[in-house]
Amino acid sequence: MLYLRSRDFSIHFLLLLSWSAVNFSVGKQKRQVLLQEPAEFRVWLDEKKFKRGETVLVRDAFLDAGALHTGGPAKDSSAEVTLGYQVPDRWDILWTTPTPGKLALPYLAAWQAVNLMPGLTAITRKDSLASSVLGAFGEASHGFLPPSFLLPRDLGSWRRWRDSAGCGGPPERRCLWVLKANKHLGKGIAVLPREEAEREATAPDRKYVLAQKYVGNPLLVNGRKFGIRLWVVMTSARPLRGYVHERGLVLFSSEEYSASAPNGSTAGHLTNAFQNAEGVVWALEDLRAHLGDAFGALWESLRRISGLVLAAAVDECRRAAAAVKLRPGSGFQLLGLDFLIGADLRAWLIEANGTPSMSLYGADKVGTDVLRREKATMLRDLVRLIGVDRSVRGREARSREQECSWDEGAGWDGGQCGPSAQQDDLPSALAALADQASAEPGAEGRTGADPSVQDLLCGGPAGSPAVPRDGCVRCLTPEDIRMLSGLESELSGRGGFLPVTSEFHGFCTGGPGAPAWNLTCTREDAVEAMWTKLRPPRHSSSGDSSEPAEAAALRMLASLVC
Repeated sequence: MLYLRSRDFSIHFLLLLSWSAVNFSVGKQKRQVLLQEPAEFRVWLDEKKFKRGETVLVRDAFLDAGALHTGGPAKDSSAEVTLGYQVPDRWDILWTTPTPGKLALPYLAAWQAVNLMPGLTAITRKDSLASSVLGAFGEASHGFLPPSFLLPRDLGSWRRWRDSAGCGGPPERRCLWVLKANKHLGKGIAVLPREEAEREATAPDRKYVLAQKYVGNPLLVNGRKFGIRLWVVMTSARPLRGYVHERGLVLFSSEEYSASAPNGSTAGHLTNAFQNAEGVVWALEDLRAHLGDAFGALWESLRRISGLVLAAAVDECRRAAAAVKLRPGSGFQLLGLDFLIGADLRAWLIEANGTPSMSLYGADKVGTDVLRREKATMLRDLVRLIGVDRSVRGREARSREQECSWDEGAGWDGGQCGPSAQQDDLPSALAALADQASAEPGAEGRTGADPSVQDLLCGGPAGSPAVPRDGCVRCLTPEDIRMLSGLESELSGRGGFLPVTSEFHGFCTGGPGAPAWNLTCTREDAVEAMWTKLRPPRHSSSGDSSEPAEAAALRMLASLVC
């Protein structure tokens, strides 16, 4: 066996030398032809880093999209543990946990991506979520985040708030507080009355990092409290770009709710899946059917809060991405946002999980079927959203010239590449416009832009509230338009993922009524906000065409190119 392996190695080595010699002799043109051979999309899953069964649906989603699973070792494998960051030449997308993901980030090639967005720990830790949300939105956060106090830093503020605000509600559930430690899987959580909560929070062996007001008077279904799990993904920090999936889970407590303070067991008060293994699971669609017309306003609130949560982390994400020199499009991260719903249908943000469970199994067959169906659908959409074919395109050499070009007088030249083509060609049309702009630099004299569009680029008309930003964007660069092409690629493949950054865009473009948030807007945010308002709606399911609107939007972009 050793002889055969040595012989195989020798043959491969000689073939490699022969190929190198031929390649060297024929020059650059031959190298391009060889590199244009079909490439397979490769995904590496660090299964050893996850709990058993957590990567099954992830792997299936990538395989369904035509990916080649190149590793790593299966959970049950006795093979030596090899993690993706150790073999970066064997994958295009790495699906892993945060610690090994961080080790991969600084060394990514232009076509590679990791399921990690550096800096999102600003919202995925119990204490940092409250700190980031309060720091970004101030008192505006009180409408969706229960009163929260970091421990031990805010101990004095916590006491003053309790003394001034009181607790309200019936005596039996008055002054309940939730203490949280920075732990996962439902660990490190206690629901306690006021006095006992303070004793635990100030104990010498203190383990809690956050005191949060208990959400009283919850909405009940069949006498049980429930929480909503939504899946949210951030695909870019500069500009901020994020989506929430239209599907989700409704997780019920395993015991009936009681307004009395818990006596040893918190099963009726908490809806965490790991503390309620026997709890019923609904799909979000089931809750929609249960609530009827009232669900619409609740859903819009959930979608809005999801966008605000991502916005609260964006400044830290930008700093962290710059520290590792992360290329645009090289990181994305799936989050699990947890909400409680009050009897008044107000949504309260409870937690943001950086590695949401992809477990297959519920308490019974019905629950298992719900979990598998909802998670599998979301993951298939996620794979399309991040563009599983872009890595193949990135590894292929492009020897032909761009076939599409834009002429201000004649419009698009290139047949099916222009805006007269089907809707999904819009990313290609934008890329072609960027290439054309790159080939014709110095066209700063173009002044055909609508003043209202210039207002959007520059942060709103004169007199609008001052918003921190990198400066007025007088014109668009080819890189700006390529960035918009990336946005359109995501939108064309987003499936059930819905954009959640419209309110942040409104903040960045200023204007009357713009909120006074403590966030920074970049020129990339302003450009994307401009295009979001300018672009036409995507095709409807009825097949109605919006090509004329696309052409007008693209013509407007062309007039803004520097």
